[in-house]
Amino acid sequence: MIDITRGFFVLAAAAAAGALIWVATFFELASPDEFWAVMGVLAGAGIVLGFARSVGAIQVGLLPRFNLGVFLIGFLPAAVVGAWILLATQPAGGWQQERLESWSSDIGVGGLVTDFGVFAAVIAFGLGLLLAWSLGTATKPKAVEIEDDVVVDDVTELGLPYETRDRVPAS
Repeated sequence: MIDITRGFFVLAAAAAAGALIWVATFFELASPDEFWAVMGVLAGAGIVLGFARSVGAIQVGLLPRFNLGVFLIGFLPAAVVGAWILLATQPAGGWQQERLESWSSDIGVGGLVTDFGVFAAVIAFGLGLLLAWSLGTATKPKAVEIEDDVVVDDVTELGLPYETRDRVPAS
């Protein structure tokens, strides 16, 4: 049943992402403002698709949680590189475009940045997807029996310091 529920959420997200990609086709990429509008819409499509798995899991009883490790190690470095490429390859006259294009040439990655810039839409979509993957799920806490007649849903209700929570006996 969980797989079916998640499947429906993935289908709905794919349809929503497809609709956003279709909306992006109405913009012209020749001006910096419209370029960034397209990149924002495509990043939004990536976020929608990435959240599908988490939302489907929430519907079947799992709790959302922010994965700091995924955000710091997976998303942030990609965001820095992706933003660099998007800024350097945006249409002429865009914010910081000339500066980043010059810096790219100075450090010897100008050709690489230009090559990746052809796929700016994919970079924006991928960054949205990576950001959404920073939201994961965890199982709901199970009831812990402390004494014969006392059952609590979470050991935080006992008022114990965090360090001792792992050492609370299960029965």
